[in-house]
Amino acid sequence: MSTRTDFLGLELPANNEYNDSWDIPINKNFVLLDQEMESVSTEVQEARFSKTSLANFLTVAHYDDGTLRPTEEATDSANSPIYGSNYPSGIDYTTSDRLNFVDFETFNSREGQVDVQANISYHSSGFHYPNLTVSGPATSEGQPNFLTASGSEFILNGAPDPIHFNIGGYHMQLDIDISISASGFDGPKYLVAKRPTTTTVVTSGVATGQTINNAANNNKVDLFTDISKDFVADGVRAGMTIQILGTGDNAGKYVVLETSFNGDPQVLRIIGDFKSAVSLLDYSVSNDLQPEFSIEDTYVEEPGKCIIGEATYLAGTLGGAITYAFKNQYESGYVGVDVSTLTVVETVLNHNLGKIPRTITIYITQASDGSLPLEPMSVCGIDNDLATVVSNTVTLDPGVWDPGASGANYNPLPSLSGDVTVNLQGGVFPLNAVRVKFTKTQIFIKNITDNFLYRDYDDNNWQQGFYKVFVR
Repeated sequence: MSTRTDFLGLELPANNEYNDSWDIPINKNFVLLDQEMESVSTEVQEARFSKTSLANFLTVAHYDDGTLRPTEEATDSANSPIYGSNYPSGIDYTTSDRLNFVDFETFNSREGQVDVQANISYHSSGFHYPNLTVSGPATSEGQPNFLTASGSEFILNGAPDPIHFNIGGYHMQLDIDISISASGFDGPKYLVAKRPTTTTVVTSGVATGQTINNAANNNKVDLFTDISKDFVADGVRAGMTIQILGTGDNAGKYVVLETSFNGDPQVLRIIGDFKSAVSLLDYSVSNDLQPEFSIEDTYVEEPGKCIIGEATYLAGTLGGAITYAFKNQYESGYVGVDVSTLTVVETVLNHNLGKIPRTITIYITQASDGSLPLEPMSVCGIDNDLATVVSNTVTLDPGVWDPGASGANYNPLPSLSGDVTVNLQGGVFPLNAVRVKFTKTQIFIKNITDNFLYRDYDDNNWQQGFYKVFVR
């Protein structure tokens, strides 16, 4: 009994079958073979398109070993006016390299913000003056309070509220607590932040990292684990970058999306995917936004250097730590003053600019909540004793004065005749003036007239009020 082939169903006659009728199965088989060959030939010709052979067509997209050959468009896209074989790094870029560099250029341009536009807005709103502390932990009146000293160390408290710096126009931030040790000669010590030449490495591992599949994300390879680490305790946070070292499939730089994935502090999740699940990787995790801190013995302003504060170093101990004002400017709260009991009251405010102010503006008001108008006070040096004017001193003593001998030289004084036989009595009565002195960290304010503070806009005399002081 005949059988049939599995694919085409060609008939296979048994021995002594189809005597004198062998043509029936053979012809039928040839017809089936011819039809199948026609189908194959047609498909091959269609598959090679205008090429003379299928091999010629396949070599357009494949190398001889069967791996894919990049298209002309893909090859061209590896080069650009910015990234290409002549780029100073010496890298002969692939398309993937170029895309990665462009993406990281964009990511770095965000400087920790959600996108480039948000960072532009951040710079526009608060970055007008370079090389200063922009914001951070502060008192209820908005004055910085993130810097202290203990023993020989400055202590910067950047957690949980980060300290933000403008260093040469670059936004940098500290979001952890760190200590910086002072040493050397006794005297003033100045804490300085600079933009580092290399990023701050938060943690690293040698042949201990592993890329693994994420079952919660369609089994993508976007998890990184190191069973020897506690990434949370090490200070790794979302937005930092992890560098896979070496030349393997996963080598390169990735952005951390999530720490302590599924509650496991040994597992990080990245943005994007690794190419493969691999064990025993060398790696490092970096914080691209953290400044480099140092201590200097002199106050010298330079481009790219933010002077944060100061303290006095004596016998191995730092004392009297001062945190310099945000944005190189100071605004006091409403400071109450009452001269009804004391003839003169001195008010001392810590502006903490760290340098001699350029401008000082003093206002006074009768309300400490901004509900009433403020009036400007003049910074004055007029003494209310015997009409002595500091800026143009005139001393009048007893004696004989004959203005006729000098005439117009006394102009605009009127001509007088007679003798001045006693000291002139009375005084200058400054209505809206205060005496002021200042240092690089403090401002001192005194009322000029005994038991009198100021006369307001409506000619009311006051012995009490509230100063509001601005220093820049």
